[in-house]
Amino acid sequence: MYSEGIHVGYRAWLKQQAGEGPAPALPFGFGLGYTTFELSAPHAPQSVPAGNDVVVHVPVRNTGSRSGREVVQVYLERVASAVERPVRWLAGYAGTHLAPGGTESVEVRIPAFV
Repeated sequence: MYSEGIHVGYRAWLKQQAGEGPAPALPFGFGLGYTTFELSAPHAPQSVPAGNDVVVHVPVRNTGSRSGREVVQVYLERVASAVERPVRWLAGYAGTHLAPGGTESVEVRIPAFV
């Protein structure tokens, strides 16, 4: 068990208010590929009944000249909580494979009890 509890690695850096100490060289989940992607503003419902999953749609476009795979990650944060939590945590992800110039609305399902 770590003495830092759940605040290890990126979680520790985020808890320090992202400014103290050296910043990570690359963001969590960063992948190298042979093309580039553009992610547009996500869309999610304004309200969801208790106990239901949340579905977030993220428009993705392959802006490069080669086919490639992109994984969309959705993070959550809870500003005030009685339970110790990370500043931000991965709630869901989904991938897509797009040809050059291809677009898709990627659907990321977040389970109700994340």
